[in-house]
Amino acid sequence: GVWKKETYNYMSLPLFVRENTILLVGKCDNVPDYDYEEEFTVCIPEFTDGASACVLIPSQTGDKIGFVKAVRKENQIMVEISIDTKWKIRKLGEEAVRIEQEGRKALIFLK
Repeated sequence: GVWKKETYNYMSLPLFVRENTILLVGKCDNVPDYDYEEEFTVCIPEFTDGASACVLIPSQTGDKIGFVKAVRKENQIMVEISIDTKWKIRKLGEEAVRIEQEGRKALIFLK
């Protein structure tokens, strides 16, 4: 990583996501807490070859209801969730050639 020093106004502050992590985003953008059991988006930033990550899925009360894990092998990232819910996947940074999603699993194909 690298340290950056930049100035942003209130409406342009970006969200920096560290490589080899998983970011969960709820479907609602007007409240700070999400109902992840209803629907969420799994955002996958840059993943180095061989890297893996796992993040717990919280309920609105803070209980752990499941997890999301991701593993990169060469030019593919396998993503799997442990609960039955509506979810989407989004690749951040390096663009995906294609994404295949079925049920609780998704496969991201990279260049």
